[in-house]
Amino acid sequence: MSHTVFDGSAGRLEGYLEEGYLEEGSVDAGAVLCHPHPLYGGSMDDMVLQAIASPMTSSSMPVLRFNFRGVGASEGDYDKGEGEVDDLLSAIDHLRSVSPCRELIVAGYSFGAAVALKAARTLDCSHLMLVAPPLSLFRGASRPVVPTLVIVGEADQLVDSAETAAWFEGAPAVIESIAGADHFFFGAHDRISQAVAGYLGKHYGA
Repeated sequence: MSHTVFDGSAGRLEGYLEEGYLEEGSVDAGAVLCHPHPLYGGSMDDMVLQAIASPMTSSSMPVLRFNFRGVGASEGDYDKGEGEVDDLLSAIDHLRSVSPCRELIVAGYSFGAAVALKAARTLDCSHLMLVAPPLSLFRGASRPVVPTLVIVGEADQLVDSAETAAWFEGAPAVIESIAGADHFFFGAHDRISQAVAGYLGKHYGA
């Protein structure tokens, strides 16, 4: 894994890039991961993002985690989920410039899931992975039209798992509900990794 810096619309953005490599049996896809809320300590170092990334890197996928504007060494200021969509698009362009791959997976946790879903309207992505997506931040977002993995915690104190599952009805979404998990998935990070690994296995044979 290497530290990387790339241009965004509000200035330079920083990220961690696991470049991956293609070989027989590896997944010809890359992923960009979006972190939780910048105003509440969210960053690319989040343990949930690491849990999402783990089975991806094990499948030799290139994976880019990055800091939204105003977080860590990323320039700019928090923009209420609007400018952060531009940050995601810049991150995708960067990943594709350094690790070209056939398909794109966009994943996000909490605030990052809302940003990923908003951006999905204009993205040419193959799959979405949304962990604890907050319905309250879905303004301007529409139900996904690409295959989507949604992971929720049954004990989430911020995101109602039943309401979230109902919102995705009619979309090509698989809902993975983790018993006993709260919004931060303490003690359940391995369950997130297992859900992501199972999804990759179903769609890519990874």
